[in-house]
Amino acid sequence: MNDLLTGIGLMLCDEIVLLDEAATLAFGRAMARQAKVGDFVGLVGNLGAGKTTFARGFVAEMDPEQEATSPSYTLVNVYDTVPKVFHFDLWRLDDVDSLESVGYWDYLDQPGIALVEWLDRIPLAWPGAGKVIQLVNDGTGRRAKIWQSHPG
Repeated sequence: MNDLLTGIGLMLCDEIVLLDEAATLAFGRAMARQAKVGDFVGLVGNLGAGKTTFARGFVAEMDPEQEATSPSYTLVNVYDTVPKVFHFDLWRLDDVDSLESVGYWDYLDQPGIALVEWLDRIPLAWPGAGKVIQLVNDGTGRRAKIWQSHPG
């Protein structure tokens, strides 16, 4: 995974320990407080690592009335927050051509914030700038590694 992330031009900026689900929600909320229109946040990690939990915290910070759910079957959920949040799940997509079928690039061109789960499934979905949150749940505990595009 680290090779993939460095291969798309990211550098590891920080790593934090997430003690439980509440900590993952709080981490999502904290990241939302820093987010602005045009931001891209990729979410990678093994099944059950907390990608959707992070998204729930992120969206709740933007608007407590909105409840984020997994877009596994819808492929994209649009939350009417300010700014809008476009929440994708790439798990069921096969390749970069599949992104067209869900209007992926069209969403990214709109004013809003993109949260993209399973970015590692289709690395070409990386728009070239933003952050990737690598959530790790390896039996010894949960951690989040924050990767960011190189400045400049």
